[in-house]
Amino acid sequence: SLFVFSSDGRFVGLFSEQGDALKQNDFILDLPLEPGHYNVVAWTGLADEKYISSQLTVGKSVMEDLEVLVDRDQENRQNQYLHPLWHGMIEDIEVKPHIYQLHTASMKKVNNNFVVVLHDFKGNSIKGDTFTFEIHSANGRMAYDQNLLQDDIVKYGAYFIETANLSDYESGQDSQGEDYTIARAEMNTLRLIKGSDTRLVIRERATGSLVLDIDLIKYIL
Repeated sequence: SLFVFSSDGRFVGLFSEQGDALKQNDFILDLPLEPGHYNVVAWTGLADEKYISSQLTVGKSVMEDLEVLVDRDQENRQNQYLHPLWHGMIEDIEVKPHIYQLHTASMKKVNNNFVVVLHDFKGNSIKGDTFTFEIHSANGRMAYDQNLLQDDIVKYGAYFIETANLSDYESGQDSQGEDYTIARAEMNTLRLIKGSDTRLVIRERATGSLVLDIDLIKYIL
C-alpha cells in the first residue's frame, strides 16, 4: 500500500496491490502521477484485518493523519497472529513529464515474533496449557513514519501454545539426559523500543498465580 502525498504534505492517493504479483522479485507498482514533487509512505501487511489504517481524504488529509493501529478487544487484548508488517518511505520524488522513473523503497519490519520455552530445571514435566503468556506494551499505535504514538497498554497473548519435548530444543543438554515435556508458546507484538515499559508476564492458568514478570526489552538486550 503506497500512500502518496504532495510536497506540502497533502494526501494525493492510495495505490495498492496484493496477491501473486507481490511474489515476483521484479514486482513494480506504477503510479500515474502528474509532474511535481511527492512523498510516498509504503506499508506492506495492511491487508491483515488486525491492522487498522486511517481513512484519508484526498486534498485534505496530511501525512500526520496517517496512523496504523493494531486491533484489540475491549480489555486491550490481542491474542491473534499478526501478519508481518513492513514500513518504508521515499521522500521528495520529482516526477518529470514524459520520463519513466524507478524508485526503490527500503522496507523495515515493524513487528516481532517470539517463542517462549518454559521448563522445570528439576526435570519435572509441565504442560503448555497450564500457563498463560502475555507481552504488555503501549506500542499498538504507529505514526506515518512508524514511530510509536501514545497508546494504552496492549496485552499480546500467545496465539499458539503447546506441550513440547525438551529434547527437541536442548538435545544433549536436558537434565541428566532425561526426556521430559515443557511449555512452549508463540507470541507477537508491534515494534519494541529501548527504554519503553514492555513486560513478559507468565501466570498459572488455573489460579492466576504469577510465574514470571520481567522487563522484556532489558532481558533481550
